[in-house]
Amino acid sequence: MKRISQDPYAAQVQDPMMGIGGVPGQLPAMNPMDPMAQMGAYPTAAPGTGEPPEEPKKYVGLSNPEDILKDYGLEEKFKDGTENETMAKEIWEMYGGDPEMKSDSIPGEWPEEEPKNMSQQVIDQKFEETEKSRYKRLADGTTIEDVFSGGDGDILRYISWYASSTGLTKPEGGAGGGGGLGGGGGGLLADSRSSWYKIAQKLNG
Repeated sequence: MKRISQDPYAAQVQDPMMGIGGVPGQLPAMNPMDPMAQMGAYPTAAPGTGEPPEEPKKYVGLSNPEDILKDYGLEEKFKDGTENETMAKEIWEMYGGDPEMKSDSIPGEWPEEEPKNMSQQVIDQKFEETEKSRYKRLADGTTIEDVFSGGDGDILRYISWYASSTGLTKPEGGAGGGGGLGGGGGGLLADSRSSWYKIAQKLNG
């Protein structure tokens, strides 16, 4: 354990596994002159949780499989025990895909790059406005078919691969409430395959 007497902040550091005065979880005061602190490079936790704070949402159009699965809330759905096939069908329709694969998918509307000087409050409002029209969150002109050309079968394969590569698992005993919609979608039943697409068509005029 090193102490640098010239640095009053370093003198507060004791056992690296402990905090100030040997109290676990209590971080030492950061030196305001430390360039790493000035850049915000040190991790912080949400107050009283010990967990990292939620990452701010960004008003940027979705254009790749991983971003779409994250926006859908894949990890939360896994925790609920939702079947992979159900998730794949939901994603396809929520983001503008025709459940019968007969019509063109509905294109997204969000910008490829986040606009400058847009407040987080406005961005959060954009997410609220598109809760039931998720296809709009795709990058401008991009369709779910551009990302998953093989329809919900493609999404199903990607879900399986993503879960395997990240270690996602479901609770014992199968599905435990996975009939709802990803990310708190608002009460439509997952087995009603055309519901999301019909809403998207209606909203799209």
